[in-house]
Amino acid sequence: MLQDIGGLVEDDLLFLMPSEDGDGHAPKGFVTCFLNGFNTSKKLNLKLRDIHKPVPQYKERLEKNMDGFFDKLKVGNVVKRANVWLANLQWTIQNTDRPFISFENHLYEGEDTP
Repeated sequence: MLQDIGGLVEDDLLFLMPSEDGDGHAPKGFVTCFLNGFNTSKKLNLKLRDIHKPVPQYKERLEKNMDGFFDKLKVGNVVKRANVWLANLQWTIQNTDRPFISFENHLYEGEDTP
């Protein structure tokens, strides 16, 4: 079914569900055509808080709000989110499996860091 969905839309899709223990949410399925800095398959079944551990201030500033948002989301509602990575007003290509990159985001080794 995911392959069929992926053939119909060009967007990356991530299906987030409540975790088995009821404490948080975790990705349970995905269709990724355009990788954006990390390997989605390695994130399956990890709670959002575990996926976002490397993100500065996620725990302090975002975790509670993110969990609350998904707790309140009603069955049948769809949430759309758009990620666009821009650096120096040019499209950026991610060439790493690190989930959060605030700098050193270059396609080729040896490129100057801004």
